[in-house]
Amino acid sequence: MVCLTDEPIVARSLFKAVPDVVVVWPNTDDPRDEFYLLSQCRHFVIANSSFSWWAAWLGAQPDSIVYAPRSWCLFKPELDPAPPRWRRVENAVRGL
Repeated sequence: MVCLTDEPIVARSLFKAVPDVVVVWPNTDDPRDEFYLLSQCRHFVIANSSFSWWAAWLGAQPDSIVYAPRSWCLFKPELDPAPPRWRRVENAVRGL
């Protein structure tokens, strides 16, 4: 399993107990390269960002599993851009 992230230290800490997880920081000068890598995944766990949303939307296959935050925006909780078939994660978005 591969975790693509721009916060590899945090991800390594979170996944240290999970076997066979490789944390990768796609260190590239072109965000299109990172976007392409993300969109090639089979399954997705996305943040409340348009970057990861579009990668999951464009890359998901009929058998893909996509996890997305249930609440997308703290200030507009009714905002819900995720398709119905995506699985939702409660309390994934927190205020500062």
